[in-house]
Amino acid sequence: MFLTYVNNNVVNQQADLATMQAMRDAKEALISYAVLHGDYYGAAGAGPGHLPCPDSNGNGAENMPCSINALGRIPQSVTLPSGAVFPLSSYNSNIDAQLWYGLANEVRRSPSAAFNSSTTSNLTLDGQGGVAAVLIAPGEGLPSQSRGNNNEANYLEAGNAGGPNFVTNNPADPDNFNDRLLSISIVEIMSPVTARIAETMKVQLDNFHTTNGNYPVDQTAFNGAFGAAPAWLAANNWPAVTSYVQVDDDTATLVFDSCNITYTLSNTAGTITRTSSRC
Repeated sequence: MFLTYVNNNVVNQQADLATMQAMRDAKEALISYAVLHGDYYGAAGAGPGHLPCPDSNGNGAENMPCSINALGRIPQSVTLPSGAVFPLSSYNSNIDAQLWYGLANEVRRSPSAAFNSSTTSNLTLDGQGGVAAVLIAPGEGLPSQSRGNNNEANYLEAGNAGGPNFVTNNPADPDNFNDRLLSISIVEIMSPVTARIAETMKVQLDNFHTTNGNYPVDQTAFNGAFGAAPAWLAANNWPAVTSYVQVDDDTATLVFDSCNITYTLSNTAGTITRTSSRC
């Protein structure tokens, strides 16, 4: 009996580790997708930072457009405009226990407002804001749950079945709660996204330098330097949330609102450096 207990414990621990690794892998894939969203969907698209819609009917694909407070399974993959397939996660899809995925309205791929470093989120996790998305691994079905369908209440417990206020535990009824959650914060998306924005801005500012012999001298000149930039840059108000300083003719700095990273652009060296890796 003791050996059976120990063996079962080891198996359960291994399953938990595998689940958490699958959630981390899915999180990494989603952040990568967000950073390159502008590249995938073109100059007229929504721009960097956006995430795919959930799979609301269980067929493995995202369902567009995203609904308000969108919640569903994480898509197994996303087919990009180029026809390439971007894999996300199919963990436990064979046993109808693949990961669930809640998405903030502000980050969805069919945005209703600008998305930039000043954006806040309607999602919370354990009462804490700033959440872009949550990944949820359902535990074993509870007696009250009937599975083999797309009803989130048959997989998720407490407030997780509806969102947007998700929880990692339910003290009022701990015996009937077995969800495991992993969040993606706005900061975790914005830290690499601002680097992508700085790259995009540098292309335009280098063009300005070629024409004028120097980087823009002030914020006003900076704001007017993006006439040939991808449409998503102005649509998401990126120049408006950027504090620009010309250091000298060949050097300038960018700081985005609500992000503590300073990006230094050098026309002479052709480089971008930054003071840290996280907003």
